[in-house]
Amino acid sequence: MWQPSPRARASRSTCWPNTRRTSPTDSPSPCRIASPACAWHAGPHGAPLIETVAAWFDCALERVVEAGDHVILLGRVHAFEHSAANGLGYVRGSYFTPRLAEEATRTASAAPEARAVAIATREDQVLLFEDSDGQLRLPAFDIPQGEDATLASRLREATELPVVVGFVYAVCGHGRERRIVYRCELGTGVATHGVFFAPEAIPLERIGDEEMRGILQQYVGESALLPQLPTRQAD
Repeated sequence: MWQPSPRARASRSTCWPNTRRTSPTDSPSPCRIASPACAWHAGPHGAPLIETVAAWFDCALERVVEAGDHVILLGRVHAFEHSAANGLGYVRGSYFTPRLAEEATRTASAAPEARAVAIATREDQVLLFEDSDGQLRLPAFDIPQGEDATLASRLREATELPVVVGFVYAVCGHGRERRIVYRCELGTGVATHGVFFAPEAIPLERIGDEEMRGILQQYVGESALLPQLPTRQAD
């Protein structure tokens, strides 16, 4: 049985003490009871799974990170499943649907003052482009209004690799420097442009753009918190 930390027990939150996996012999607890207002069934490890969801993950507690007045739980996935339903994401104060990511890229980048930037990864390594002066940068593209192009097609043309565009990672800059940063997954093959780096091996001093250097520093820090798990790649 998992026990909350003293700080978590002292907090006003009632969610964390009930975030634990129970065995079939345990007495009923909030994490084993689903609302009768929705259809559900027991998962492979006993957790209640709501029917018709876009996806579910059954996790065991891997690590607890205390951050100020928050407690961050990192789980190791033991089982998961997804359906054809479209999920809903939330980032930087707004909701988005992953299936609309490419169209959102084209739409958001239609104005001349916006650029689409990719944190493109494969097997946990990040693709960076190298300029003639030796500086490194994240792949970034203007997508002019009226041109039938997406971030996926531009990145595919530049690298000749399969590309899957994921969620919005960050929105930064102002006016003509407005940039929308997306997470992308690259498929197998030899990249015709760019170099792959493990997150901890990225030479941040060679990232000339200060704002993008900060984005990469954030990504590197987040990557260090997570165990190395299999990721989806483009076909």
